[in-house]
Amino acid sequence: MICLSIGRADLWAVVRTESAPSSIYAPSVASDDEYSLIRIFPDFADSVIWFVIGTVSYEESRVSADLRRDMEAWQAHYEETMGNTFVWRSREDHAYHAAEGRRLAERLAAEVGQDFKVEYFDVRDRKVQVRSSRPATNKAAAQALSTVATSHREFDERIEREAEEGASFGWFANRPNGEFGTHDDGQTDRDHV
Repeated sequence: MICLSIGRADLWAVVRTESAPSSIYAPSVASDDEYSLIRIFPDFADSVIWFVIGTVSYEESRVSADLRRDMEAWQAHYEETMGNTFVWRSREDHAYHAAEGRRLAERLAAEVGQDFKVEYFDVRDRKVQVRSSRPATNKAAAQALSTVATSHREFDERIEREAEEGASFGWFANRPNGEFGTHDDGQTDRDHV
């Protein structure tokens, strides 16, 4: 990793290069770092905010209305300029996207405060992390993301405990061992067969 200054006393940034050593984590178990790392990138999803295991809606994240509007515009620009080819229409579009990503990452970092890092891709498609050195300017957003992190941490800890007790996990088309479960509509698996 290379540390670099981005010209503001209240933010710092880290650029991750492909040659940097990386840790390997068990599937679906986040590291402590991942419970504080927010990623922003458009990917034809309902939000550009990615945290722990997936997107976080703008409503759930409680980001400010101005930041949400600008993130939605950034997403729209991405979808318009990338389309289904996934190739930038022009270098200018790519440069705009990277610069706007940095600006949005800095704004989100300020809103959620020093307990979180925000990652975006720069113009060379490197992962760059920014973090505010100050408390959150949007306490509702900081609390909302802390709640998401706590929920995922508790879930991961439960999975680890159950695995230590001999439970096995996997993806199944049907429930293993012929077990039947109850769906949200109150019906059982047998009712859905």
